[in-house]
Amino acid sequence: MRPVGKVLHFPLAGVGRNLTYRDSNQHREDGMYPTPDALNVWPSCPYESRLRGGSRPGTVAFDGSLGGVWCWPNGEPVFWPDGESQIIYRDGVGGNARTVDPHRVYQPSAAIGNAPVNVTAAAFHRARLAVAEGNAIYVSRSGNIHDFDYGADMDDVGRAAVLSLADADVVGEPVTALCGVNDRLFYAATANSLWLIRADLVSGERSCVSGEVGIASPNAWCWDGSKLIFLSPRGLYTVDSGEGNPLWHEQGVKPVSPNRVPAELLGQKDAILAYDPYWRGTFIFLPSGTHWFLDDAAGGLWPFRFADGFVPASVLRVRNEGREYCVFVGADGAKRTFSAAATTDMGTAFASWVDVGPFSLNQSTDSGDAMLTEITATLAEDATAATVTVRAGKSAEASDKAQLSLFSANLTKGWHNVLRPRLRGVWFVLRIYSTSRWAYESLEVRGQQLGRLR
Repeated sequence: MRPVGKVLHFPLAGVGRNLTYRDSNQHREDGMYPTPDALNVWPSCPYESRLRGGSRPGTVAFDGSLGGVWCWPNGEPVFWPDGESQIIYRDGVGGNARTVDPHRVYQPSAAIGNAPVNVTAAAFHRARLAVAEGNAIYVSRSGNIHDFDYGADMDDVGRAAVLSLADADVVGEPVTALCGVNDRLFYAATANSLWLIRADLVSGERSCVSGEVGIASPNAWCWDGSKLIFLSPRGLYTVDSGEGNPLWHEQGVKPVSPNRVPAELLGQKDAILAYDPYWRGTFIFLPSGTHWFLDDAAGGLWPFRFADGFVPASVLRVRNEGREYCVFVGADGAKRTFSAAATTDMGTAFASWVDVGPFSLNQSTDSGDAMLTEITATLAEDATAATVTVRAGKSAEASDKAQLSLFSANLTKGWHNVLRPRLRGVWFVLRIYSTSRWAYESLEVRGQQLGRLR
């Protein structure tokens, strides 16, 4: 028998369900391992923001009387051009609570000309109101959002206009999203194309960023300050603004690694994306109740669920006292936000876990039998408690899908006494599980190689 040891790092690459089972812990992507399954776990430690992994923060009710500057998920201040600001907050202490349309759809009223009536997306950009109906974008006169007279002189640079997201002699597809990210950049999309308009909507330069990839729905995008992040029917993508980059057109739209994008994100039509500067990542909220967090630091995707089944109907960002973060609003108007000090979701405990593996203790991973004899686990010094379980099988898939854990032990904070499972197998999966707050410091396994599996 030959002794062997292995250090198991936290799978910073996030959930990767598109790899083969045996590659999940053998394959390195950007120097990091993925995990076959996790829930309510983020790569940032809940205690010190270190990239060592642990349970996600809990949520608390948001007191809108704190004030601050309210922003859309792209970071632009909330503004409704009719003067009747409909934003989710209280106007000072004791002020009136207000609401916002969860899909940012503004129904225009035309004093001059005709405005569309079946609006599917809307955006306010450089003193113009842009609304989508069918395959057209209707843009108001500059400085007058009630003027939709499209017959003005062509030399009038401030005139109202109708735009189409297609080349000449081509009938464009229905417009799905309008994204005014700042005064210089305006993105417009169908489900299968993405267009960029620089500066003014009518007189500015318009170019097709992608003729194959678009935005799935009005809220399926966000802006992180330098790039657009959006959900297409084909998956998750990003596109750089190209400002100051002469090779921008050569880079184009970039997919988030296909090995990381789960099937649950494909074909979504009601997703809400929001970038959170404080937590350094993008939230992807789905109506199913299983949401995803795209981590900025390592690029991994992490699923999470709120303990009480909460599903955000709208997301806004607030800037207050030097901090900028997201606030989630339910269909009933209830507001909540993540808090590093919270260990529950509004008082309800949630479970969190991450699978490490499948891994083998043999160089001949398909036929080498082995025995797992020791596990040395170290949690963060501030952690409460967690449980480690072990599943085993003759193949990587068998170990991952095994319903029965062959070994289980409770872990305390810091370094834990050596565990001795003495389990025989070819492939193993370790799971760290807890209903309290914890962080992963290290896992080390030792065993004996037993020869060929027969």
